[in-house]
Amino acid sequence: MSRTVRDAHRRIDEIEPRVTKLETEVHIQFKEVFTRIKRLETILIGAAGTIIAMLVAILSQYKVAEGREEVTEMQPTGEQVFNEDTMEMEDVMHEVVVQSAIEPVEPTVEQTVYSDDMDAEPTIEIVTNPLIVQDVLEREAAQAVVDGTPDAVKED
Repeated sequence: MSRTVRDAHRRIDEIEPRVTKLETEVHIQFKEVFTRIKRLETILIGAAGTIIAMLVAILSQYKVAEGREEVTEMQPTGEQVFNEDTMEMEDVMHEVVVQSAIEPVEPTVEQTVYSDDMDAEPTIEIVTNPLIVQDVLEREAAQAVVDGTPDAVKED
């Protein structure tokens, strides 16, 4: 059987609709994959933002070794009185504690140390307060993550 130009054109004409169909399918699949990638990107950026916000919250808390001072502010009581000097009604103000004071923890604590020797008396060691050690480690870990976060993520 010899091949002719007419046969070649017929075969090309048969292949063309199949190629068009494949191009359409690839285009649709590409759009779906692209949409999924964008959705994942949005989720990851949102999660990263939430994590950074939580880490910043850890860093902004008071340090247990330092405690924190009481913070008060003047707030209206809802009552008003007449001021004869200004000839106007004025709110009655009351001092309100908006942040309670927290005493710092002791910098060191006593820790009983037991020897492997059953006859030996336990000894007392003075060590850095474990609450302070934990606070410092959490702050260092949080700061390392914040420092290592790309600026593009921090800005979003």
